[in-house]
Amino acid sequence: MKNRRQNRMINFDYNSMGYYFVTICTQDRELFFGNVVYDEIILNEMGKIAFDCWNEIPKHFENITLDEFVIMPNHVHGIVVIENNYNQNCDVIVGGRHACPLQSSMQNNKPISITRPHELLPVVIGSYKSAVTKLIHRLSDVNQMDLKYSTVGDRHACPLPISRIRTTQFGWQRSYYDSIIRDEMSLHRIRAYIKNNPTNWVVDTNYRK
Repeated sequence: MKNRRQNRMINFDYNSMGYYFVTICTQDRELFFGNVVYDEIILNEMGKIAFDCWNEIPKHFENITLDEFVIMPNHVHGIVVIENNYNQNCDVIVGGRHACPLQSSMQNNKPISITRPHELLPVVIGSYKSAVTKLIHRLSDVNQMDLKYSTVGDRHACPLPISRIRTTQFGWQRSYYDSIIRDEMSLHRIRAYIKNNPTNWVVDTNYRK
């Protein structure tokens, strides 16, 4: 059996305070989230779900803030910030968390804290992926989605159709990629990389026509 590549740093505590550069890809790099037109990412309805769920992450994880991010046609780049270490003594519900949408990950109107055995960063990304998948699959209840569009900035773009087949086929690549940002220079470089990702789409390693 072929050995699977290890995406996490061995023996590193992903509860640790710091900045993390995360990349999450769709299954087989399929262009589920939209397209890049004239260096601008145009999100379809599935892409809008991915965008909204990412923005909502801090509402459901009290130690998490977000830095620069972008939803691309077949992947998500984002900087996730863990501001405080987890509290080992806090009351937590962890079981089944990856199966719950972000909208449900609250108790008494307060964000749920995370403790071991699940480290914070993998739980955040797993919950995000699960929420996006569930919401996109709900779109399949409609035989043919209306033409919808989302724009970045103030410019309008052509609507992108979404079929029932496309929504039921949606999936993520197993796991995700992360890089620990260790200094200010690296942070600025990665922020620029994320911002310029739509402009550099045709030379991106994830590029598909």
